[in-house]
Amino acid sequence: MDENINKISDQNQQIEPKIELLIDKKISDAKLAVSESRFKFLLTVGGVILTIFGIILPMFLAINSSQKIDASIQRMDDKLGEKVDKSLQRIDALTQRIEEKSTILENKYNALEDKSTNRIDTSLQRMEYRFNELSGKQLRKPKIECFVDRKRLDGGVLVLDSKHTKKFIELKNIGDGSTDQVKIRLYLNYEDEDLILNLQNTNWQKSDFNDRPEYAAMFVYDYAFSISPQASVPIDIWIQNPEFRKNKVETSALLKIFYGEPIPYEVTFSFEIQNK
Repeated sequence: MDENINKISDQNQQIEPKIELLIDKKISDAKLAVSESRFKFLLTVGGVILTIFGIILPMFLAINSSQKIDASIQRMDDKLGEKVDKSLQRIDALTQRIEEKSTILENKYNALEDKSTNRIDTSLQRMEYRFNELSGKQLRKPKIECFVDRKRLDGGVLVLDSKHTKKFIELKNIGDGSTDQVKIRLYLNYEDEDLILNLQNTNWQKSDFNDRPEYAAMFVYDYAFSISPQASVPIDIWIQNPEFRKNKVETSALLKIFYGEPIPYEVTFSFEIQNK
């Protein structure tokens, strides 16, 4: 029995180192497994941390930056919108002022145009009236005829005697236009001092100038006048003393009338002074 115990003791002594080695191996394996687990955990944690810092954090920063950029853009957009609104308000105000000024100027222009048009129309009417008046005047012409005792003087005889010391030569405008200032010249083919003195005592004045030398003397009527259409003006011719000569006076005469036309009107007649 002791031998068995010894054998068992010897066997135990031989087995114990093996068990210890086995336990140490198991412990080492366990430690190694724990180390591997820790390393794997650390790797996982490191990977997570790297993921956080490598992907999530940049994404967060990017998102944050994007938000900031969006906020900045929004602020810029708001400021720009305010500036645009203010500019539009200023433009609207300026446009309104321009429209008001344009309306005022347009009203002034229309008023001025109306005044100018009225003035032009008035001027045209005046010009037309003046033109018609001038045209009418130019178309209307005066025409002179001479009468003595209601008879035409042209080719007739004008007689003065003791009973008829004064005669009137009627100058009648038978035309449709007024005359200018009428001036009259009387030419006689008989020159006598007494006759000249008698005529000069009336409205006739002897002239030193004589544009018709075929007549002996020229007399000018003192008064100038105009004659309206269809009107008459009497011209007196008379002597104060019809008995200044005992003999009869008979001479040719010419009455020359200037009345505004290019050619004066001339009347030839006989002038007689009879002493009876």
